[in-house]
Amino acid sequence: MKPLLQQVARNVVQRRLWAPGARVHVAVSGGRDSVVLLDLLVRTKGMHGGDLAVVTIDHGIRPESAMEAEFVRTLAEKHGLPVFQFSLKLGAQASEQQAREARYQVLRTFETVAVAHHAQDQAETVLIQLIRGSGSAGLSGMGWENRGIVRPMLDVDARSIEHWALDHALEWREDASNRDPRFLRSRVRHEALPWLEEVRPGGISGLCRTAERFSLDERYFQEVLQGLDDGVWEVARFVALPEALAARLLLREFPASHWDWTREALAQIRQHAEWIPAPGGGGLRCAREKIERVR
Repeated sequence: MKPLLQQVARNVVQRRLWAPGARVHVAVSGGRDSVVLLDLLVRTKGMHGGDLAVVTIDHGIRPESAMEAEFVRTLAEKHGLPVFQFSLKLGAQASEQQAREARYQVLRTFETVAVAHHAQDQAETVLIQLIRGSGSAGLSGMGWENRGIVRPMLDVDARSIEHWALDHALEWREDASNRDPRFLRSRVRHEALPWLEEVRPGGISGLCRTAERFSLDERYFQEVLQGLDDGVWEVARFVALPEALAARLLLREFPASHWDWTREALAQIRQHAEWIPAPGGGGLRCAREKIERVR
């Protein structure tokens, strides 16, 4: 078996992305990466055991997107797979973030969805999170599995995907918006990462290793947080916590907040402030002995 086939099948099995016999909806946009993912999963079905289907989404942003959805339908039928086709009609003014949120709202209606994110996508995510000032959660990048979204190609480099598509004469459709310099991710992909590889060969792999290491740290912190009981909201116990844990507790209680707010809130708790508002509403009501979370 060819190395790329072995790599993807091994990822599914060893990381338990799905159980044999489970229905797996492969998200296919018509682009090269998702077409290759579908091809690999079809070829390795005997190893991973997934019951494959295809899901494709026409965001309704570009005029040609309807034809791309039909291309995917034809491709699914060629493989003998059922296809679920959605039309969102977001309009030409929809932002990249709006399209992503709408897409994942659809995808999460299915129990297991395989998407085509690969190592370069992971590196882009880590770099974007880094320049945004993210902590370990953001620098963990994309996980192999997250609420039913699975990524069998997360450790596959983009060049291997390109070679597979060309070597097997696969057809795909190019999305011009992927090169649109108005989008941050597009500029990171086509400008920042090539520059990084030029000045420090192996930089993309390094960013992926960073994600792996931070994901281990983040899992540890989340396990520690789960072990804390409600007594931690006693003022004396709370201010005695390491700042990293106290900040994460606040972020867990007020997800709309940010790291800068947590540091300010911690300082105000130590100064015995009676009320600390939180971004997005609610806040902390501090008595002499207890901290009450008001959402």
